[in-house]
Amino acid sequence: MNISYLKNRGGFTAVPAAVLFLFFILLLVVCPLRGQALQKKSLTASDYDSFGNFLFHKPSRNGNWVGFSMFYKNGKDTLYVKNTLKNKLYSFPLGTKPDFLGDNSFVYQDADRIHILDLQNGNKKTIANVAGYFSSPDSERLVVMTKSQLTKKQSISVFDQNGKILSTIENVTSMKMGLPIKKFSFPLQIKI
Repeated sequence: MNISYLKNRGGFTAVPAAVLFLFFILLLVVCPLRGQALQKKSLTASDYDSFGNFLFHKPSRNGNWVGFSMFYKNGKDTLYVKNTLKNKLYSFPLGTKPDFLGDNSFVYQDADRIHILDLQNGNKKTIANVAGYFSSPDSERLVVMTKSQLTKKQSISVFDQNGKILSTIENVTSMKMGLPIKKFSFPLQIKI
């Protein structure tokens, strides 16, 4: 048996190394386990409503921003966009259909509205009465079909990444976007 000697005022005392080893190991093992056992909480049926499902959306072209959603049983779903380099996070309750226009604009929908968020300064442009939309991330354009509440007629507008209207076509019944032909163009079928 291996014996270590501890110096004492009155002389030397023999203590087996195995006893010292077990003493310190038991101290290290018992204390953390005991601390963890005190933190456990029993879950109730109402606690399960706070659990959600996570869905990761595609990142911006430069990778500086990512979008993700949390879906809950109670229907209070939330869309988020987060900067990957800084601690900046935007949240949008009930937001759907996220997309990036270029590197610095984020588009999402809630109910019949579309929002264009400038990720650099936080400014937001809202487009109401939306019947449908398509985005072209490469050309940083947003094609939106809106329906007038008064006349019930639909129109299509093309917006840039800042929410500025570039062109509008009135009295449209439907639109359909095809696959991109080139980096900056895509076919759009319009019925008038």
